[in-house]
Amino acid sequence: MFGPEVLERYPHGWFVCKSERIDSGGTRDKRVQRLDLAGRAYQCLDESARATLRFGTKPAATGKSSAREYDDQYQRTAPTMPQVLHAAIIVENLPLSLYVKPPILIDSEKELAHSLHALSTAAWVALDTEFVRERTYRARLCLVQIATPDMLVCVDPLRVDVAPLLEALYQPTLLKVLHSARQDLEVLYDVRGAVLSPIFDTQIAAALTGPEDQIGYGALVERLTGHRLDKHATRTDWSQRPLTDAQLAYARDDVHYLREVYAQLAARLEALGRREWLDEECAAMTDPALYAADPAQAWRRIRAGQHLGSDAQQRLAALAEWRERTARERDLPRGWIVKDPALIELASNPPPNLAALAQHAGMTPAILRKWGSELLARVNAAAVSPPRRLWENPARPDIAQAALLKRWSDHVKALADAEGLSATLLATRHDLQELLLTGGGRLARGWRKGFLGDELSRERAGAMQT
Repeated sequence: MFGPEVLERYPHGWFVCKSERIDSGGTRDKRVQRLDLAGRAYQCLDESARATLRFGTKPAATGKSSAREYDDQYQRTAPTMPQVLHAAIIVENLPLSLYVKPPILIDSEKELAHSLHALSTAAWVALDTEFVRERTYRARLCLVQIATPDMLVCVDPLRVDVAPLLEALYQPTLLKVLHSARQDLEVLYDVRGAVLSPIFDTQIAAALTGPEDQIGYGALVERLTGHRLDKHATRTDWSQRPLTDAQLAYARDDVHYLREVYAQLAARLEALGRREWLDEECAAMTDPALYAADPAQAWRRIRAGQHLGSDAQQRLAALAEWRERTARERDLPRGWIVKDPALIELASNPPPNLAALAQHAGMTPAILRKWGSELLARVNAAAVSPPRRLWENPARPDIAQAALLKRWSDHVKALADAEGLSATLLATRHDLQELLLTGGGRLARGWRKGFLGDELSRERAGAMQT
């Protein structure tokens, strides 16, 4: 819209076109030219941007033609609205500044420093990340979007060191607002080596204030704000540069509307007396044990292994630990080393030699060439270890207990409907069965205990006496 001679980068990511005081010297034509510059920019703004324009304090009448020109041509067209929105034209003491759409992409340390200054005074920040993980062991962080009530920027980790940004975000006094936070927390854990907290997960907040358990961001935005998001960039390669306007618009929307979603949900939680419930759920998500990938526990990822015998489970644990360490060392996805079904097959039917290994499903020539000997060594080493069952055989309810579980499930659904929250978040079938068979689990602690668990525990105690 304007050439570089009239544009400069402004703190917090705004472009500002500055002129001198419109009454300070120069010919009348020069003054009118500066006014025309503002007018042409105003005409370039779309209707939604014009609706957010704000003029500052109107100067006192001086009788100067410049003030009258400005008054006649521009001030009458602008409503009074909050300043820091899509765009603003501000007049204060007669210097003229034109703000146009912000450059939301931050790719230099200087720009990042401006944003961090604004972030330092915020009580909360809307946060989202974009990443790619198809070709690496750990996800590669490609974009960090942050928004406060007065700022919205996207920081490019591929162009700028984000360590100062993470230092600001990890401050314990700053509340981080995310939607479906688990993957974002995992990605940031891999970068920082610590879990981000405290957080406010709007997906969980929505489940505590409505019947939907895992509502998507787009659906939640539409339900609360009436705006339908453009999701064309949902499947995109965020590592490619330069980022397109469509990608930046998508990234911007992921935190722009999150601010309003947070405000509405926070108010609803307070009105319902459930803010402590949310804090408890979000605190559980920030347990470091959820994000520390311990190779010795890698077998837990392969759920099909619970159906194997004790000897096979022992072999599976050895193979899974080897794969985890190999994937981490080579920075490759686990499935690029050996896929889960192939590990299950090797654990179930251990090959005696490389020739037999080559006959197993999933053993490609490349796998045999790179890791055939290591796989065989792991299988043989597990054979000399004492067999142990990794997954315990779950206890099964008897007929009377199954009937009680059915009554409890119906009660949970009715209670959730009456209270306006997600039945699945309140109590899953696993939660109910764990309480019934062991007396423990999520229903025996926290907000669920007083809301539902104590009632069910009393019924359980009565059933056990009969």
